Amino acid sequence: MYKTPEEARVFVRDFIPLIAGHTRDDVVLFPSYVAIPDTIEAVSGTRIEVGAQNMHWEKQGAYLRR
Repeated sequence: MYKTPEEARVFVRDFIPLIAGHTRDDVVLFPSYVAIPDTIEAVSGTRIEVGAQNMHWEKQGAYLRR
């Protein structure tokens, strides 16, 4: 989730109805560091969890630590 805090709030607002009633899987959002507090607030009262991304020297991508 590469979003500003405001973009994260809007994303969560629009995302929540899309998963309403979904119980098969856990839903976890991983916002950028600066958007974590806003995302936590936006998912309050839902089943959505919030995780944190780690830092990496590459510009973007998913990398496994080995």
